[in-house]
Amino acid sequence: MKNPLYPLLSLVLLMACQRGPGPAAASDDRARQFAEKHFRQGNRHYEAKDYPEAIRAYGQALAAWPRLAAAWLNRGNARFRTRDLAGAIADFDQALRLTPDRADALYNRATARFDRGDYAGAVADYTDALRLMPQRTDALYNRGSAYYKLQKFSRALADFDRLLAARPTLAAAYHYRARIRYALHDDEGARADLRQANSLTVNPLGNP
Repeated sequence: MKNPLYPLLSLVLLMACQRGPGPAAASDDRARQFAEKHFRQGNRHYEAKDYPEAIRAYGQALAAWPRLAAAWLNRGNARFRTRDLAGAIADFDQALRLTPDRADALYNRATARFDRGDYAGAVADYTDALRLMPQRTDALYNRGSAYYKLQKFSRALADFDRLLAARPTLAAAYHYRARIRYALHDDEGARADLRQANSLTVNPLGNP
């Protein structure tokens, strides 16, 4: 189980890019207004699951105002949904150039890297995302899964231990930790995790 990408962001206005009065400022204002209009259109298409049209609208927004980090992020999300993972990663890269400590962009790029098989890159991005949002247990799950793919079983186990300390009713995590324990030749611990997972099947995702 990997959690889906973060929900679509609302529009972020880059106030630092605004200029003072004058012809250049008026031109900037028109470009920004055009970008915001197409950004909102992109959001509507995204919410309707029309991802190709969302990509087109975000592209128009970015052509007018390339400093709109949220448009890079949301176009990356739409590209991810169409399984254009390379394009999604490129858009997340651009969002992070504009806003380096953007946890949602780090998380989403990590997820795209994971799905592309770049598990080391996914670990790096999930680690940075967790530094900014340590409460995100889904990032712990995903990073532990990436460590497992890299056969770094002790690190994977540490992430799932931390996850289950925070969410002790998450059956899927017990299933995954059992796999890790089998890999570490802890058969007794693995069987205990499977028994615990089976006892939680009424609520397998551990939701309240």
